[in-house]
Amino acid sequence: MSQATRFEWRKTSGKGKTWILKEFGSREYESFAYINCDNNPLVKDIFYDFDIGRLIRSFSAITNIRIEKEKTLIVLDEIQEYPLGLTALKYFCENAPEYHIVVAGSLLGFHVHQGTGFPVGKVDQIHMYPMSFEEFLLAMDQTILLETMKRRR
Repeated sequence: MSQATRFEWRKTSGKGKTWILKEFGSREYESFAYINCDNNPLVKDIFYDFDIGRLIRSFSAITNIRIEKEKTLIVLDEIQEYPLGLTALKYFCENAPEYHIVVAGSLLGFHVHQGTGFPVGKVDQIHMYPMSFEEFLLAMDQTILLETMKRRR
């Protein structure tokens, strides 16, 4: 992962974004540090500058996970509550790409914050939507059931 990655769900909640981020972190990394920024008093005061070392130490302290370069996925969920957190992605990308971070939020695309800059060109956006029932059956390897349903239409 060479760029910061942001999973974005527009005007949605309850679509499984937290589950998929945790699942991805546990399967693809030696460890993952998950932080839910939504009304989290521990997160409230950490985004005041872009000191990468201090932010990493803060993430470790909040999650009780030793964050290791390229081995730990850092997940910042509901990051739209902290606009400087989004801006920090630029500095991670430019100065510390060895730290792998994904951010997510139900309202990321709609929150506008004055005095902060979205890291344009530094973030890959992935839009995810709920699966259709057919997609769900395929994901669950239920092809026979799906074929039966299609024949009955």
